Amino acid sequence: MAFRLFLLSVMSVKFYAVHSNYLKIANCIISCKTLIKVNFSSKLSERADFLFQSVIKLSLKPFAGQKQVKLDGELCNMASNENEKDNLEPGTDVTSETLELSSGGCAGIDEPGWSHKFGELGIELTPDELEVRVQYLRQQLLQNPDVKNVRDALRNCGVSEREDIIKLVKRYNFDSPGILFTPDNYDSWRKLANNDGTINDARYLVHEIAEVKELERIKQQKQFDYMGKGMKSMTRRQKQEWAIDFKIYYMQAHSKALEAEYEFIANQVSVATNGMISISRIVAAAVDPNRDEARAFMLVDGIVLEKHPNFSIWQQRGEETLQLNRNQRLKLKLLANPTLVELVRVVKQKRISQL
Repeated sequence: MAFRLFLLSVMSVKFYAVHSNYLKIANCIISCKTLIKVNFSSKLSERADFLFQSVIKLSLKPFAGQKQVKLDGELCNMASNENEKDNLEPGTDVTSETLELSSGGCAGIDEPGWSHKFGELGIELTPDELEVRVQYLRQQLLQNPDVKNVRDALRNCGVSEREDIIKLVKRYNFDSPGILFTPDNYDSWRKLANNDGTINDARYLVHEIAEVKELERIKQQKQFDYMGKGMKSMTRRQKQEWAIDFKIYYMQAHSKALEAEYEFIANQVSVATNGMISISRIVAAAVDPNRDEARAFMLVDGIVLEKHPNFSIWQQRGEETLQLNRNQRLKLKLLANPTLVELVRVVKQKRISQL
């Protein structure tokens, strides 16, 4: 009986997809999910899971003829009618980049981050509703053939990288079992792909490229599959062991990636001031006003940055007032000579299209 109800829900999704009613599709999916949890025996669970993924894929098909509203950080496309805030609308139809979409197994969504993002729009969602909407965004992003656009955006700020590496980063960030799907990563990728990115968005990708390269090196050395391709066939214990190993190797790669990230920021500070202001990646990380990740995880002489004996000296450099000429200040839209902290902030905010 439960299985028949599930099939009825699948039929309902098909009906609502034709009529472009995303909210009802979301409700169908949530109902299906409840049926799986409550009614299905373990014998039917595998079959039910397959059908549930079919429901998800049906619900993720783009609907035509709806207005796209550009939000801060390119969160999503929302309904133009104020009374339809609850409807999350996809954008234009896209061609698949021949990506094999995972049917679950990813690390999940950054629930607090996404809840906050939707909350800023006045949209309150239950955990199930949030999952459906965010998974829609994830699947749409994976199907979007935007890797070349992202590659070109990086080239415009002096970073040349192979297209296959950028494609791997996309899979790592948005379709691998070790990484949460976060709104910050989603926003930065989308902005770079739409030629609307900033130096800060490029910084994110420089970090992820370095992280993937280090994980690839570890993969060759330790035979550890950081993408978790065999996750579905693992036992529960094997999955737990994989997660422990991933965390160890991830932190190793993350530390290296922070070095590359702040090398990039230091270089962008030099470019923005025509070489007048030159700082090291260590100083850039110590004074960054918007991100303290490197202070806690980047190693200097084998010591975490914020624990290094010279950390306070490097950090104090952020309060130095710099001497820039008038043209440099105009270029950076500064009314007066900035401190190093202010300069790093302004450089990170600079749009790549205006370089």
